[in-house]
Amino acid sequence: KSGINAEYGVDSVHSNPAVWRDGKLHITRFTDSHSCSICPANMCKSAILSLHPVSSGFPRFYFGDGGNDLCPVLSLSEGDTACPRTGFSLCKHMDAKAGEVKCRVLKWSDVGNVVEHLEGKVKD
Repeated sequence: KSGINAEYGVDSVHSNPAVWRDGKLHITRFTDSHSCSICPANMCKSAILSLHPVSSGFPRFYFGDGGNDLCPVLSLSEGDTACPRTGFSLCKHMDAKAGEVKCRVLKWSDVGNVVEHLEGKVKD
């Protein structure tokens, strides 16, 4: 977990901790347990999102491409936007659970699609 200057729109990053030791990368679990039945044992991304409540006036955007990103997408609300990468498993899982997705969806295949969308939001 490391903070990034909020001026750039990211206030924290969460990942499995990793260290180089004896010339090898050692990765440990972010957490040892959680109660989510969708996520893998090492991390529930919805639980992490719940640690960061939405600030008034600042929409939340969630970017993902893997199946392990479905849980946090399902926890997003109407004011949030999920950004699944086209052609990857998250996009397919979201299509299959479209009735359960409450947030806006911005599918993307090129970062240019996202930039155009965000630039439009900043101008609004």
